[in-house]
Amino acid sequence: MSRQSPYRLSEEIRNYIVNKKKKNMPPNVIKTNILNTFKDVSYSTIRNVWARYQKNGNIEYAQPPRRPKSLTEREERNLVRSFVTTPGLSVRYVASHQGQEPIAQKPVCRQTIRNYIRRRQLKPRTSNRGAEVRQENKVLRLNFAKTHVNWRREAWARLVFSDECTLFPQRTTTRVVWSNIQAPRSIPFDSTLENKSINGWGYVRYDGVVRLFRFEGTMRETEYLNLLRQTLDEAVTPTRRREERLIFVQDRATYHTAGNVQRWLRQNYPNYLN
Repeated sequence: MSRQSPYRLSEEIRNYIVNKKKKNMPPNVIKTNILNTFKDVSYSTIRNVWARYQKNGNIEYAQPPRRPKSLTEREERNLVRSFVTTPGLSVRYVASHQGQEPIAQKPVCRQTIRNYIRRRQLKPRTSNRGAEVRQENKVLRLNFAKTHVNWRREAWARLVFSDECTLFPQRTTTRVVWSNIQAPRSIPFDSTLENKSINGWGYVRYDGVVRLFRFEGTMRETEYLNLLRQTLDEAVTPTRRREERLIFVQDRATYHTAGNVQRWLRQNYPNYLN
């Protein structure tokens, strides 16, 4: 509701004017009584209040015309429900895919979508991404950088970098969950997201070779070791003849540093890096 304009009379004064006019009091008498009881009011104001009462049967001011809503109540409920039930959904995605998934009969801009979301007390929140880097790993990273600061391009070209990640191809890669504005700042993903994501492990080489392998569920020590046995020989294949095998690089995830994995790497690829 819009804020009441400062020049508008209060309901008490308007009722006072109508009651006096019903008694056939002339405007000058009403003006004098109002001046003594409330505040100064012009003759035209008194006439307008009485004319409005005679025309509409009440003392309410006419509401200014409002801009028609872009969405109906049903469309608004469906829009808000889609944000609550679909983790990772973004305003940009909804606004850009209205041709495939129409919200209304006409396009709706991003700001309009945000307004409807705020009206329902929803706020985007980033889910937990795991613990911060431990102090011991920070020291290892710093030592690695100091040791290899003078490496040339030829040395870096012999490295094969590997890592795993979770992809969200259906929506956005931003880990956003829409929840009530009073909810905690950081909340976990909903369990329904398991069917909408792809877990992948892969490696990249300097010569442009990129390989990506999909795995189901959570990566464990056994699954990771089997994956290395199947792919690592091809990954560290020399790019030219008479060259040594490339150096395999991995981070210090728990299943990377497991005893069985480390022993197998030392026996088959002793120059790997963690």
